[in-house]
Amino acid sequence: AGVPVGSAGLLAHDIEGDPRGPWLASVYVVPERRGEGFGKAVVGAIEASAARAGIELLYLFTPDKMGFYASLGWTAIESLDHRGEHITVMTKRLR
Repeated sequence: AGVPVGSAGLLAHDIEGDPRGPWLASVYVVPERRGEGFGKAVVGAIEASAARAGIELLYLFTPDKMGFYASLGWTAIESLDHRGEHITVMTKRLR
């Protein structure tokens, strides 16, 4: 119906002082539409856009959605504390 239900971003840097990048960031789906595949769709759209731009490796961090990202082919590579929260850094090779 033309109403946005999800979004995500692609950032050059997402963790201050961390040289890795680029990062999949700010993945969000409105609560009433979760579980309908929109999260997978917005992540896939960012991955496809990054691949078209020649990006070979993406990163993300999450405090609690490791299983979701793992189901999409992402691999956990590090756990750390960031801004008062315990997070997991994950990566995915696009090419």
